[in-house]
Amino acid sequence: MRTVIAMALAGLALAGLAGTAVADVTPIHKTKEELQVMTEALSAHESTTFPLIFPGAERVTPGAWGGLAAGLFDGMQFVGNQIRFTYQGDRYTSVYLEIFAPGFRTDSPAQVCERTKCVSVEDDLLGGVVVVAEDEESRTQLVTSFRPNGEVVTAQAWRLGLGTELTAVATDRAYTFTG
Repeated sequence: MRTVIAMALAGLALAGLAGTAVADVTPIHKTKEELQVMTEALSAHESTTFPLIFPGAERVTPGAWGGLAAGLFDGMQFVGNQIRFTYQGDRYTSVYLEIFAPGFRTDSPAQVCERTKCVSVEDDLLGGVVVVAEDEESRTQLVTSFRPNGEVVTAQAWRLGLGTELTAVATDRAYTFTG
């Protein structure tokens, strides 16, 4: 039943995504120096916005940016970091944010819903699609923003019930690989 619901939701959202697909995506490969400038600005944005997105959040601490390995390297097409903070009395709240360059991540909203339990698939009102998924067993929640330029941004928390906040993070256009 869960799969049927997820596929129906994904199908509805894909109707919106089909009109926004980018036919030709030019890969973006940034230098280490460009990535350092970009991620410094992203960390400053996290420090400023997380207390607004997560009301009452304290001790917001953006972690180091990297990819599959720690650190930044020439030619990377995605970056991620972990943001730790205190929220609603939980000292160990964290969000993992990933930003993928246009065309680097090729899965679709429907494929995300095939792999995990999707609780919603919606148009983001900016030409993209937002998928909210959760895993009750591992108590994780993941929001994936598929953008019309081919970028994909994910925000994941190891705590359920943060869908609204994670959606605000994943759809924030300041989190971009093209800027």
